[in-house]
Amino acid sequence: RVELVRVSMQIFWDNPILGSYNSLIDPRLEVMRQGQGIVDMVNTYLGVGLQYGIVGVVLFTTPFLVATVIAITRARAVETEHAMMGLTGRALAGVMVMTLVTIATTSSVEYLPLVYWPLLGCATAYLGISARWRLARSGVAARAPAAGREHREPGRRPRRRGSGALRGRARGGAGRRRRRRDPGAADAAG
Repeated sequence: RVELVRVSMQIFWDNPILGSYNSLIDPRLEVMRQGQGIVDMVNTYLGVGLQYGIVGVVLFTTPFLVATVIAITRARAVETEHAMMGLTGRALAGVMVMTLVTIATTSSVEYLPLVYWPLLGCATAYLGISARWRLARSGVAARAPAAGREHREPGRRPRRRGSGALRGRARGGAGRRRRRRDPGAADAAG
């Protein structure tokens, strides 16, 4: 691993800003080829840095770092009033830190991206939930209607939209009409 990091850093400094997409086929890495014919990058950050440079490493790590820091601050802010939400935030931040350490010691192949991208999604969801909870607790509940729903007065039925509302007019009628049942017709039929 030490030799791999040393050789990889030499290749990295050839193109440090944007990296080189063909860095894994660099002749200097030939000594690192394993019996399977691959160069196993055992450090995800180094692999991203070789292919995408410093810009790629920053773009890769920033969402994880920001989500971790915000989860910690939100957990501290809400833990006095809602212990479970505070513990959830601390647990998510701990798992995020553990994941950031783990991807420094393994390559991002097979299962690992299936762990850290959904984890980032869970952390982002926690940030949204905790923000809504804090707004609701402070009395500044959102008054805007939910996405995809129109605002309506309490007790009023929503308007029909789409082809259902135009069904009767398309046939030339005035809409759906109810037929009145003749009470005498039921006696005559039965």
